[in-house]
Amino acid sequence: MRAQAVWIIFIGTVIAVAAAVVAIIGFVESNVTLGIVAVVAAVAAVVGTVLLYRRSGAAGRPAFEQALSADFAAAQQGWFHASGLAIDPTRRLLLVGTESGATRIPLSDISSVVYHRTQNTPAYGGNSILALIMLPVVIGSMVHNASKAGLHVTAGGRSYRIIGIQPKDAEVWQGRLANGAA
Repeated sequence: MRAQAVWIIFIGTVIAVAAAVVAIIGFVESNVTLGIVAVVAAVAAVVGTVLLYRRSGAAGRPAFEQALSADFAAAQQGWFHASGLAIDPTRRLLLVGTESGATRIPLSDISSVVYHRTQNTPAYGGNSILALIMLPVVIGSMVHNASKAGLHVTAGGRSYRIIGIQPKDAEVWQGRLANGAA
């Protein structure tokens, strides 16, 4: 999902920005029809980007839920935007669900659990030139959030990224995994 999400966000943003620029030009040139059509295109690009991004995040959920219902006795579990976590304290296993499926990891194999926060950028309204100047910063922040933000669980030399987890949830899961691996 990492590369796919970056491309979805990048292309959607470029289309929305291009449509917004056309809308500004249309309104400045007193071409209201062009301005309105371009605004509608910008809104459609944003909505389409959000829908595609959300849809791409649900790819691994069926495998995760199937593993949970099969033989995994989860004491704690959670599904976030595009990945899930569950702990089986009896068998000392962590179930990680990602777009590629569900993986069972012995708690003793977990070497690190690190949370990378999402980046926020300021919003600039009312000044289209300033908004266009800040566009590279905004796109960089969106790419960071799509490719790096989340809870990273490293086990057996492999890193699993839990996408869409909120900071408070990440803190709770870091504690659970630290206690479970000890």
